[in-house]
Amino acid sequence: MAIGREAVMAVTKQYGMRPMREETIAANIERYKVVRPGAFAYNPMRLNIGSIAMSHFATDILVSPDYVVFECDESKLLPGFLNHLRFCRRWTSHFQSAGNGSVRIRIYYDDLGAFTFDLPSLDVQRRIVRALDAAVIELEKLKEYAEALKVQKRGLMQKLLTGQWRLPVAAAPSPPAPLPQAGEGSRRPGEGISAESKTAPEEVQSRLADRGKSNPCTK
Repeated sequence: MAIGREAVMAVTKQYGMRPMREETIAANIERYKVVRPGAFAYNPMRLNIGSIAMSHFATDILVSPDYVVFECDESKLLPGFLNHLRFCRRWTSHFQSAGNGSVRIRIYYDDLGAFTFDLPSLDVQRRIVRALDAAVIELEKLKEYAEALKVQKRGLMQKLLTGQWRLPVAAAPSPPAPLPQAGEGSRRPGEGISAESKTAPEEVQSRLADRGKSNPCTK
């Protein structure tokens, strides 16, 4: 079954494989390369900045004949494992120094094949892929949630600033209750103390002096 122009994809760093714009597709697509599900394709002039992706499509797609297309030997390496591996620092470091050219660097498949890494067993690869796939899904949902909050915030600000919505104004607080007045029987500081109970300073000193004379331990 022939593959039509609607199946021609471009590879981008941000979005992976996505439909190529019609104006950039050649009139004759016979030379375009087939990418099967789980296979990889990359632009050799942009691999150093991350323009590589794995096909998540359920059917075959097409990419530009300038792209490099390859598949994993799934008896040793799972495509999903390699797809996550390309986000590690070691991958980035390798391809930043690989390739030929001074301004526009072309990275051939041999440069890709020179990349080495520790390869766990298939069972471990499957577990790693499941965990990372779940993390990617959660991150995408959090991004969507954050974007929805931004849209909601813009809408609320628009309604509030244009007067479409008004916030209820809180009533002014009641004045504080007056302090109770002093009634009969209450006394102010110093009141109610008889003159006899106030001991003069001279009398206190005299009593202390007499007490000191009668104490044999006083020096």
